[in-house]
Amino acid sequence: MLIELGNDVLKIKICTLGAEMISLQACSGLEYMWQGDPGFWESTSPLLFPTVGCLKDGFYIYNGERYELPVHGFARSEEFVVGAHTNNEVTLSLVANDRTRINYPFEFSFDITFKLNGARLEMDVVVGNNGDCDLPFSFGLHPGFAHSWVENDRMENYRITFSSAETSDNIRVEGGLLSTDADSFLEDESVIDLTDDHFAVDAIVLKAIKSEQVTLSHQLSEKKLTMDIRDFPDFALWSQPGAGFICLEPWQGHADRTNHNHDIWQKEGILTLTPNKTKEFHSSLSISGIN
Repeated sequence: MLIELGNDVLKIKICTLGAEMISLQACSGLEYMWQGDPGFWESTSPLLFPTVGCLKDGFYIYNGERYELPVHGFARSEEFVVGAHTNNEVTLSLVANDRTRINYPFEFSFDITFKLNGARLEMDVVVGNNGDCDLPFSFGLHPGFAHSWVENDRMENYRITFSSAETSDNIRVEGGLLSTDADSFLEDESVIDLTDDHFAVDAIVLKAIKSEQVTLSHQLSEKKLTMDIRDFPDFALWSQPGAGFICLEPWQGHADRTNHNHDIWQKEGILTLTPNKTKEFHSSLSISGIN
């Protein structure tokens, strides 16, 4: 089922399967989101829960038992329930069910609210622990933006700008896992001029980012898209050479390290939510130069 929101500036479409935003359009008709291509990447903007990235060997250990989860968890393949819904705001919800309990034996709730406010899309997530034991989880966003802001567009037309100068290595990705090795990448810098070469191996993975916003700008036009990332300590950029998209991914938690021991409680970046408690995350996408 598709949910559509709109105002006099922006229009969005959200699929109840995965609560995935599949379209972000200016009222002029310009589409900002990648529309999927099975030859490269079929998704558009999946929600990453209850894990981010790959588990080592595809499983984790909890209370001595082995549980398997797909890459980026299962939220992306679950049907969400539509709650409060107006022309410019909607809340979608997922709770633990018989399918999720098989490999994630926890009682959780996951609510996401999308709200249009002029040229800004607000996204608010609340994760709740409805059970009687501690809840381990990670959460991330994974929106993909199309290289279609002008005719004959390409990766080299785009630039990433952090709101603060960053010093961060790029953690190597090996078979979907994070290596214990890293390469020097940002040294008191705030700008990345994008090229396909950045993604010849895999994603750019940066930890302990201090910036509160990151901006994707077009160097040949006035178009910009700014994402609020203050609630997420880690950040990744991902694409595939020649594919025509760039993903901006704020994360709380990430893929297992190559030397991880499978223990869910020792997973780097994992959050622990005690019974009857909630954890909130906020992000937004602000568009400028859309006319």
